[in-house]
Amino acid sequence: MQGYIAEVTDQNKTLFNKEKVLTVLFSGCNFRCPWCFVPELLNFKEQKDIKDIKNDIRRLCPGKKSIVFTGGEPLLQKQTLRDLCVFSKSLGLRTGIETNGSVPDVIGSLLKESLLDFIAMDIKTQFDEEQFERATQSQTFFVSGHQIMMDIRKSLKILKDYEDTIDIEIRTAIIPGILFRKEDLIAIAAELRHLRCTWRIQPFIPGKCVAKQIEQIEAPSERFLETLADTCQSRYPQLRIEIGGRNEENPEAVLY
Repeated sequence: MQGYIAEVTDQNKTLFNKEKVLTVLFSGCNFRCPWCFVPELLNFKEQKDIKDIKNDIRRLCPGKKSIVFTGGEPLLQKQTLRDLCVFSKSLGLRTGIETNGSVPDVIGSLLKESLLDFIAMDIKTQFDEEQFERATQSQTFFVSGHQIMMDIRKSLKILKDYEDTIDIEIRTAIIPGILFRKEDLIAIAAELRHLRCTWRIQPFIPGKCVAKQIEQIEAPSERFLETLADTCQSRYPQLRIEIGGRNEENPEAVLY
């Protein structure tokens, strides 16, 4: 078996509890978010033998408790992802994914087999088709933005069914000019109000992006994020909201 996988690494990623994890970077994504900072992972390329990927995982796993499959969008390669989850479980690793939530059937399948311990899922915008398409550029001739949003809602429903058995983190990036209004965040909060999860409101981090014009946008201030979080928290006090998405001691290390 082969898969579109760019790299296996033990660098630059920690769990939200600061635990260092192994990371498997899948190539290929069905979204083209303008602020994406890993454009090299958007296309399906560099197909590799899964035996070599497993050898890398085995070599790097000593001292690690968990492994995260990310990308790109790992759920687009169902069989490869499942095989690596099974293998990682055999090594005693906790397994998790980072996903845009657009492939609910794969999420459901992996959870049904008890192959996941944690999921981090992006909610890019509120469920408004025009705003969603502007933020993700995911609509195609074959799949409408409305259908993709319905798939993401289906993923949220699946997560609700498994909220007692896995750790769930929902992430939303605040990007001035795209997603920054209080009403946008309140609409997302309404979708999450019944889900037991951590909702992480993250700042957009300026730097290399898919869309060059996005690189010039200033990151939102921590105070601005706090105001958004406080507004949502007052409306839905049962939500667990956290702010931030980078390791302060190492800005290149992304917090799960």
